[in-house]
Amino acid sequence: MKEQYPGSGLNLIAGGQGMQNWIVYLIGPPGVGKQTVAEAIAATIECQVVDNHTWLNPILRLVPQDGATPLPPKIWSLSAKIRRAILEAVSELSPPHWNFVFTLAAGDPNERDEDSSRVQEIVEVARRRNARAMAVCLTCAPEELARRVSAPERHLKMKDTDPARARFLASQPTFNPRWAYTLEIDTTNLVPAQIGGRIVEKMKSIEATA
Repeated sequence: MKEQYPGSGLNLIAGGQGMQNWIVYLIGPPGVGKQTVAEAIAATIECQVVDNHTWLNPILRLVPQDGATPLPPKIWSLSAKIRRAILEAVSELSPPHWNFVFTLAAGDPNERDEDSSRVQEIVEVARRRNARAMAVCLTCAPEELARRVSAPERHLKMKDTDPARARFLASQPTFNPRWAYTLEIDTTNLVPAQIGGRIVEKMKSIEATA
């Protein structure tokens, strides 16, 4: 049974049938499809989706923003407090059999240190939960990524909408944390259900050989 928490970004599914205690980390530039892929995974296996906007949107709702103009730096320190609280709750309070899908907006070479810090936070969550963890690096061709970020609904969701930045990020080397279990997927010509299916199949193959 799925419990919905409107506006929170969390989709909680009660029970623990099938795969248990996984952390899947979807990594890629804005617009690559992290949230929709996470939802596709959640439609296949029982899991909790914790999108990076879970901790960003409570702050973004309180300041003017258009998806392209740089945001006030204070936003990141404030949202970090929310992020740390959520990760602490996952580590300490969530049932041990629950699966989680997290997302990370990454791709800017000038933000590699910050991206690496976010990755280490998820590594620590996985350690504390004694969970299997898999990183999934999602990429997309520059023009397709620019088209995706220009979708009107992204502005309503307080997401990046700058096509020039999307082209730049798509042309950069993939940010890959090099976990033991890592999957790279080019999303250019795939729909979320196909991508989610590939991820779930990889999880199944890992379980079968563990």
